[in-house]
Amino acid sequence: MLDHVRTHEEYLCFMLPRIKKLFLGKPGQVLFYLDAALKACVLKLDNGIELLHACYSKHFGRPADFDPADMLHSLLHSYH
Repeated sequence: MLDHVRTHEEYLCFMLPRIKKLFLGKPGQVLFYLDAALKACVLKLDNGIELLHACYSKHFGRPADFDPADMLHSLLHSYH
């Protein structure tokens, strides 16, 4: 069961303040991962939300522990 998938706008509103705060404390770390962060900002998964919903039961089971869009973003960062 899938309750909610974070939209791209929600993802950016979640990530950008954290990146800004990290940049103020550790700018070298942000610059090191800047390429991956830019890819995640550009990767818009909104069109895939319907596909993600189709992979989860609507009436059976418990709600998913993790947002699948967030897991795809994490996979991108792990791969990078």
